[in-house]
Amino acid sequence: MPRVTAEHREAMRDRILAAATTCIGRKGFSGTSMQDIISEAGMSAGAVYLYFPGKVELGLEVARGFLDEQLQLIDGIVADGTIGPNELFGLLHERRKANQQMTSMAIQVWSEIAVNPQLQSESAEMLKRIEEHFSAFLVSWLVHQGFSDGVAKQRAELLAPSFMGLMHGLIVRAVLSPDTEQQFLDSAQALIELASAAN
Repeated sequence: MPRVTAEHREAMRDRILAAATTCIGRKGFSGTSMQDIISEAGMSAGAVYLYFPGKVELGLEVARGFLDEQLQLIDGIVADGTIGPNELFGLLHERRKANQQMTSMAIQVWSEIAVNPQLQSESAEMLKRIEEHFSAFLVSWLVHQGFSDGVAKQRAELLAPSFMGLMHGLIVRAVLSPDTEQQFLDSAQALIELASAAN
């Protein structure tokens, strides 16, 4: 029997995750069954379950993949040090707009988190990771603006949760009221500018 390579396993995982993203975006998290995902992937049930034991694990892995993309963008900006909070907010917004399916899926997964203890635990860990990266970005930028390391760290820890909240709010607005999405974006960026300029 031919040996299964790491590349093959990774390709199969990606295929299953792509199928899960499509199905959940189409029918919602609760409305999607494992059989839907199996059919969309065009694989046997045994092959799919070999990689993921259930829908919850699949949903979490899809979310982690999208999160990792966002964090890579943030980390690249941290290394640069010259891009400010408003610019980052705009870049993250453009990245999100390019993946509308993930935007819709995020809202549906959030609703599932409210009633699923396993998802709540994993979600808390993800939020912690995001906040740490946002905080590192803000520290880097504030130091670049002339603040001392101590003051920059203190302000970053204060502002990072609100920055995250504005991003979450923009996602909700994009799904529930897309016609007012730009209005919310402008308002959020004005608030970020005000907070960034405060001494």
